[in-house]
Amino acid sequence: MNLRQMEVFRAVMFSGGVNSAAELLHVSPPAISKVLAQATRASGLVLFERVRGRLVPTPEAQRLYT
Repeated sequence: MNLRQMEVFRAVMFSGGVNSAAELLHVSPPAISKVLAQATRASGLVLFERVRGRLVPTPEAQRLYT
């Protein structure tokens, strides 16, 4: 993962969602989703799961965040 991907991942974990992370980083929600998808491919880890339309961090994401 590159620095931008880590920044976006951290913002999503900190804020709890894509929209909040987008506001925090002053970008659009689709831009956050795109970078998260790139981070998932780059790391080879499943970082989030969608549950009822919301992103829920996986145990791997929790370990990476701490």
